[in-house]
Amino acid sequence: AGQRIVLANGTYSGTFTLSGKTGAIHIHAATDGGALFPTAGALTINNSSNVTVRGLKFNQENEGNCLSVKGTSHHVRVTRCTFGPDSHPGTALTGATRQWVYVGDDTHHVRIDHNLFQNKAGNGNCVQVYGNFTTFVISKYVRIDHNRFENIYPEATNNMEPIRLGVSTMSRSVACGVIERNYFTNCKSEPEVISMKAERIRASGNTLYRCSGSICIRHGRYSVASDNYIIDGNNTTGTDGLKSGGLRFYDSEHEVDHNYLAGLAGATFQASIILDTGDAEGSSTNLSAHWRVVNAKVRKNVIVNSVTGIMVGDNYSLSPTGCTVTDNITANISSGSPPVTYVGGTTLTSSTVSNNVNFATTTAAQLVADDDGIFRRAEYGPRITFIGSGDAGPNGDPDDLDQTGFSIGSSSGGGGEDPGG
Repeated sequence: AGQRIVLANGTYSGTFTLSGKTGAIHIHAATDGGALFPTAGALTINNSSNVTVRGLKFNQENEGNCLSVKGTSHHVRVTRCTFGPDSHPGTALTGATRQWVYVGDDTHHVRIDHNLFQNKAGNGNCVQVYGNFTTFVISKYVRIDHNRFENIYPEATNNMEPIRLGVSTMSRSVACGVIERNYFTNCKSEPEVISMKAERIRASGNTLYRCSGSICIRHGRYSVASDNYIIDGNNTTGTDGLKSGGLRFYDSEHEVDHNYLAGLAGATFQASIILDTGDAEGSSTNLSAHWRVVNAKVRKNVIVNSVTGIMVGDNYSLSPTGCTVTDNITANISSGSPPVTYVGGTTLTSSTVSNNVNFATTTAAQLVADDDGIFRRAEYGPRITFIGSGDAGPNGDPDDLDQTGFSIGSSSGGGGEDPGG
């Protein structure tokens, strides 16, 4: 306990493991970014607690995991690290799946914050959170915040989400996970930029800027997607024809509210907001299916200058039911469609759909652009401030001015904190 391991600037080849250790242990680079782990370099935290890893640089995309938190580890923080090469190779890498940060087994209370994930070209996730594949219990209280994700491409049909929290086999397990205040740019790798696949996950205050894909609640129940900024304005198109999307979700009891969506090019499957149809419900045991949307609340969202507004999708056969879709604003929707569109004969049964208004222009909607170009109106759209590229990553928000996490101004923080907070 209390041990501080300071890595001098230089290259550290090989695989390293910290196992069975507890008590305010710090593994720091002498200079943030100065301790380099090259190809095949890896670090594993196993059965350990109250550990902080800070300032390491994994300048590679080797096959397998770069940094793993496993076993019964808890209260572990990974902060101010850099993952990925300095430049993008331009084409997809072949070979085995590559996870840059992996959290699994019976871990809990892990914080992944203020890191840079860049120039990923191989299959796999930048951050992947799973759990115990024997008990099918997800890792709990994982918080992913203030990270920067950039240049993650080319597009894959599956398994290349920048963040994946959960997996279908554990989707009935409660995660109590948080994905907040992350900044994504030029992420054109997957239909899902953020993928939520367990119960009770909150994604809030994130910015997706000129990315292909969406924030997706793919599996699980009782999750929240709120106060996010999803902005394109560049008609982003992936190589498989996917375009910038907004928010898509399945299963029951979700809340999708106070989000801001602007300049999005996607339609149908990649609509600005889509309450998709499903192909499973009730007593089904198919956890990998698209479960019927039930009792969702979609409120106070703002959609401007986009192809679509809110769509009730027709990808599968089971229409959403018991939903509340109220008080949403759309403006300058290119299709000229109403704020809520039903596709392919789908319906919203036993639902409340009211006070959703489409305006011809942002001016007519009484939306006023602020200094960041965000169109705002009191009581609608995000209640959390906009986060730009300079507010995330290793140098972002060092004093926690937005008060969503702990200050990282001191090198001593982390080991005794509650990263799952």
